[in-house]
Formats: sequence, C-alpha cells, structure tokens
Amino acid sequence: MYFKTKYVLKMANAFCFLEYKNFLKSTLVFFFLLNIGVVLGQTTVTVGGGSTVMCPATPTATWTTVPAGITISNWVRGSGVTCASAGTALSGSGFNTANAAASLAANAYYSCAITADATHTFTLNNVVWSSVISSGTSNFDVYYSNNGGPITPYGASVNSTGTIINTFTSTVSVAAGTSLVLYLIPSGTTAAGTTVRWVNGSTFNLTVTSTLTEYPIRVPWQTINNPCDGVFTDDGGSNGTYSNSEKDTITFCAPAGQYLYFNFTAFNTESGLDILNVFNGPTPSSPQIGSYSGTTTLPGTIVSALGGCITFVFSSDASLVYAGWAANITCSTTPPPPNDLCANAQPVTPDGTCVNGTTVNATDSWSGNPGCQTGGGSHPDVWYSFVATGTQAQFSVNTSGAFSGNAEVILVSGTCGGTFTLVGSQCGASPIAATFSGLTVGTMYYYTISSSPSGTTGLFQACLTTLTPPPPVNNEPCAATALPPVTTSCTFTSGSTVSATITTGVPAPSCVVNIRNDVWFTAIVPPSGILNITTQSGTMTDGVMAAYTGACNSLIEIACNDNLTGMPQISLTGLTPLATIWIRVWGYSATGEGTFGICATIPSPPAPQQDCPSAFPICSNIYNQTVSYTGTGAIPNEINPANSCLGNGERADVWYTFTVQNSGNLSFAITPVNAADDYDWAVFNLTNATCSDIYSNAALNVSCNFSSTPGTTGPTGGSTLNSQGAG
Repeated sequence: MYFKTKYVLKMANAFCFLEYKNFLKSTLVFFFLLNIGVVLGQTTVTVGGGSTVMCPATPTATWTTVPAGITISNWVRGSGVTCASAGTALSGSGFNTANAAASLAANAYYSCAITADATHTFTLNNVVWSSVISSGTSNFDVYYSNNGGPITPYGASVNSTGTIINTFTSTVSVAAGTSLVLYLIPSGTTAAGTTVRWVNGSTFNLTVTSTLTEYPIRVPWQTINNPCDGVFTDDGGSNGTYSNSEKDTITFCAPAGQYLYFNFTAFNTESGLDILNVFNGPTPSSPQIGSYSGTTTLPGTIVSALGGCITFVFSSDASLVYAGWAANITCSTTPPPPNDLCANAQPVTPDGTCVNGTTVNATDSWSGNPGCQTGGGSHPDVWYSFVATGTQAQFSVNTSGAFSGNAEVILVSGTCGGTFTLVGSQCGASPIAATFSGLTVGTMYYYTISSSPSGTTGLFQACLTTLTPPPPVNNEPCAATALPPVTTSCTFTSGSTVSATITTGVPAPSCVVNIRNDVWFTAIVPPSGILNITTQSGTMTDGVMAAYTGACNSLIEIACNDNLTGMPQISLTGLTPLATIWIRVWGYSATGEGTFGICATIPSPPAPQQDCPSAFPICSNIYNQTVSYTGTGAIPNEINPANSCLGNGERADVWYTFTVQNSGNLSFAITPVNAADDYDWAVFNLTNATCSDIYSNAALNVSCNFSSTPGTTGPTGGSTLNSQGAG
C-alpha cells in the first residue's frame, strides 16, 4: 500500500511529522489561574509551548495576561531528564526511579519559577498538572523551594496512567521580591524510556496582593498630598471595571522639593467615549498634559512640576465599561531631563557631533510602541532634533553607567504635537550602529533615545552624521552587476538601492504603479532555458523585481513580481540559451530603500522519491520529514485528477510506501512543523498493481484529502469516505 503527501504551500527547508494513532499525542493549552487580592483581581495566565521543537531544544513558554508584579520563568527539564519531542508539550523520559526523592536526586523533574516584585506578595493555593504517559503508570509529585529554602513536598502524591489531570492542594505564601521554584516530579515508571509530559491546560492558582496604597478616582473630588509609593486606578480599583456615566476628578500633589511620577502599567477604556484628561496643576483649569482613550496604548509616564500637582478628570458614557487603568506613583527629588518632551528637543548638528544624555527620570513620550520597541511598560526617552544635510542618517549610541538592557533609537519626521511618520528604528544592546535612508535635505527630523522596560535607565552618548552616499555602481542597466554563473546552488550577491535613482528610458514595470530608485543585475541563461531568480531581505524587506531581454539600452520586459509583501521571486522558462537577462530590483515603498541579496539558479533534478517507483519505505511508527520538495518528479502525470480528490494532480510532492501487517482500519497523522501549512495526501492500494496503474485505475485510490484547512491531517481509520478534511 502506498500513500503520498503533497505540499500545497511550499515550505523552504521545512519538515513535518507523520504520527500514528498508537503514539500518544497532546496539544498544550497551559493556564495559570491567579486569585489576586486587593489590587490586581483574578487573572488567568496562559502559556503555549509554540511549535514543535526538536530535542535537545526546549519549547519556549509564552506567558500571556500576566498581572503586574508577577513574572513566570520558562519551563525547563532537569539535567537528568532524557529529552523527547512531543507536539507543543514539555516531554521527556528517565523517570524509572523509586520515588520522587530519587527523581529529585537524579535531577529528573520539570520546573519553573514564579517571582513577585518588591511591591507584591502571593500565595500558591493549588496546582493542577495535566499529563500524558506513553505506557504504564507513573507517580506524580509537586515540590517547591520558597526563596531558596529547602525543597519541600506540596500536596499529596498521585499515581495514574494514560492521560490524566492531577490536582495538588496546599498553601505556600511568598514574600515580596522573592521567588517560588516549583518542581513537577514524575517517578516510578516501568521503563526508562517511558515518556511523561507537562501539558498545556495545567493550572496554578494564586492569590496576589500589592503592598502599595491604592488611590481610585471617585466622587467627590479629592486632593491627595504626598501619595508616594501608591497606585492610581479607575473607580473600580484594580479588582474590577470602571462604572458607566462617571464624571470623576482627583488631584495629587507632590511633597515640597519633589516631583510626582505616574507610570501607567495598564490602560483600557472605550475608545473615543470614555476619556481620561490630565492637567499639570491643582485644577482642571490648569494646562492640559494630554487626553487618553482606547484599549491598545498606554499614556506612558506623567511627571508633575517640582512640588506641583497633577489633576485627572475621567468621564464615561452610559454604556460599555472596560478594565480601566493602573499607574504606579513614585516621588523623586530628581527632575526629568530637560529634553524629556518633544517640545524641548535638543538641537543637534548632524556632522558627527556627539551628545551626552541620560534617560534617568525620563518619561515615555510615545503612545504605544513605535518601530522596534516591544514589551509592556514604560520606555523612558529623551528628544533630539536636526535638519538633514544629506539623504542618509548614521547613528551610533553607546550606553554607560547604570544603563542596562536595550537602547532604542526612533527616528521620525513631522512636528511636535502633530503627526509623526516613522523613518526608521533600531533597538539592541550597546553599542548601536544604525543607518536610515530616504531623508530629504533641508527637512527637520526628530529622534528619541530610550531605555527598554526590562532594563534600567542611565547615561549614553549618541553621535549623528547625515550625508548623501554616491549612487550604486549598478544604478543603470548598462552598468549592471553580473551574477555568478548559474548552477543549482544559490549564492546570494549583495545589492543595495541606497542612493540609487530611478532609471529613465525603460518601459514602466507591469506589476506596480510606482517605480522607485532601482539597481540592475544580469544573468546568463543556462542551456536548459530555465532561470529562477530569488531575492532575500536585508534592510529592504518588501521589494519588487522585473526581468528584461534585449540590449541594455533597449529592454523588453518579460516578467515582473511584486510578491504583495516580502521579497520577490521570478521563474522563467523557454529562454534562449546563453542569452543575457537584465534584472531590475527596487523597494516597494518610498521609504523602502535598503540592502538585499539576489541569486539566479536552475532547478535541481527531482529527487527519486518524488516518483512513485522510488517511494520512501516506512518501517516505524514515526517518520520525520526534514526536506521540503518542489516540482513533481521526473515522471509526469502519475495521478489523474479525474480519478482522485487531488484536483490539481501532483504538486511539490513526495511518495512513501509501507506494508500493512494486520487487517483493520488504518489511521495516520501528518503534522506540519508550521501549523499554518496545508498538506494534502492520497493513499493507493498497490497490492495487486503497480505505480503505472494509478493514473488509469480509480479503484486503487483508497483515501485522499484535498481540504484547504491547514494543520494536522490524516484519515480517521473509521471512515469510508475518499475525501477527508484536515484535522
């Protein structure tokens, strides 16, 4: 019996798993249920292990909706666990120990750490451990270490088999600024190779309490003096939503000789209708700082004048309420930097001049995360301005002192108080070297230097030069760069459109309306008359490409590819051997100049296993496919679409063969590495036939799938249908 898989979505260098139903398989949906105290309320924190990760790598736990004050580490295997790859679970073996204590001594366990910051405490109430055992039984125990203390049992031991949900109940209180390390310990398996998993859907139940004083905005109007080390919230507090039809005012005043800082950690209101207005002074008649509404951005950090006050006014309409906001309040004798706001941006001469700056006590001026900024929380920034003297800006940033984590450079055009357009950004560890192109000479630009939320603020030095580089040598078709001789191997040649100009005298490309600054390459057609041209991204991430024949001063377009998003590819056939093909590359957008790679190749000969007579034999329950195929092999028309659900016949396919040993229903699972990919397949019974009979004999087609649904696919084993959907 034969079956084949077909890549409907081409996956370069991809691989898949073929997994049979007698192998236990799970999908991770890992929940943490947080019973938060006075400040935070109850929250569900979810972890996903991502795509299947091959051993020895560990799937990265992706935590979402983690409440303020709590962090959770990645899940890990102990050094004594033998790694196993299992769908998106954390899996392993080596648990054939006498008991939990023996597994601990052998480092055969799973673990993670839950940490409270300096202003929060929490209590662990229970642990629900969902698991799958590949065979036999296992003991399940949970241990913990509180703030580096002894490793102690948590709850009662459980013995179970198969797919199981184990619940452990006890109470452990964790102090502010400390961590609780949890150990999930299998033991007593019947064989060293028995796998036991930590599966998504497992939960931790915690009660989290803030040590800070909470200040909700409520009627009547209140004035709070010296509110250092507190939390400002909506009228529902941190436990609930705000109310409908609110019109609330609250004023906070700093101690003499100090500044008040409000660092918003959450903000979520009905966009455009439920609005928080902020005023720099003791009343709503004071100068307005800002007006905030919506669900996707934070107000950042708001700072009072020295010894001054900040007044907040919140109004909501009569319908729909959201979670509201929370802002940590602190006091400091140190003022924000003088260029903390755009209106006070420090002018810089862009001739290589370096300026020394600091992000200490700076506020986050941006609404949301522009450019490369990521992560919740504040990105304290300071502002600079310059007038461009060239089309390219070159930055270098070096941090020093207490500055830690990534530095962030955000370059924009526009006006303070108006709309900004992002020109470019770069975030990373110091030192940073960043180059941004597409500037207009004589135009005013602004840039911010900021600290990341996971780092600490500190000192830096930033240097800036603007210049206009000469155009690339291959700026015109008659000066095109010749690509290396064409082979089956792709060796990318570097290219750049920075400072290029638009070629004149060449017909406009057919696949886009606007032509941008372009550069040119040539390739010699191989004897086969087939040429594949591929580009890869550099600083250019969305490109366009066109191919031409003729002479450099008299070109005729033969192909054009925009690729919608990303970098383009062109495949040409029927070309004249040894002819010259001119290749034109440019960025899609007006700011899309940048570097890229380009290569020209001929297709590789098809692999033998892309034809039925040379099908891969499968002799085990699991087969890992580590190669991505293109084309349809050397034998054309092996499948007749009229006799199969595969309406397009073969496409980017590979064949497998196996022999059924026992009568009964057959089932298998084809699991893509990328869950968004769509695989189709067909199974043929060749017990009394040969590969050449498949095209003409419809009865040989036992089962097949041509569904457009992505993800895991395969027959159920219990269906007589010849067409089965994915999943």
